Amino acid sequence: LPPEPYGLVGAELTQRRYYPEFLPDANRPVWLPGGDKAGMPTDTNSAFGTLRYGALLEAVLYDCRRFLDNKGIHARVVPQWVEDWLVARTRTEDTAHFFHVPSLPFAYSSGKLGDWYPDLLDRKTGRLVANEPKAGWQSGWHAQHQRLVAALAQQK
Repeated sequence: LPPEPYGLVGAELTQRRYYPEFLPDANRPVWLPGGDKAGMPTDTNSAFGTLRYGALLEAVLYDCRRFLDNKGIHARVVPQWVEDWLVARTRTEDTAHFFHVPSLPFAYSSGKLGDWYPDLLDRKTGRLVANEPKAGWQSGWHAQHQRLVAALAQQK
């Protein structure tokens, strides 16, 4: 991690061919990463977006792998300006229901590198354990997770 350029190009080609971009959204800044790809329609984004149904619900959807970095306590799963946008949308509270839909769900762990959490799979027991260090895991990933969950918890 982070992904190699070859893998990113393959993922982008697959996405372009089979999965639509997030449509233009007045609440999503056009400068977020994923919105600057050649050949994409104006104001769309391939990595970050929303689904909204009037004043009833809004969901923010975001890619948790493409922009992941390895900076120890400063590491992030999504870039800082994306986190700022996610927290701002969460605090807006202009719908009855609001939720996050990250590509790596909260409270889910596979025990692999790149998860939000520091646990790993114990090969003997087949269970997730947190008493051994996970090679390559960055504490900043969990810190960002905690900030996003805190923003959700502060909703009225």
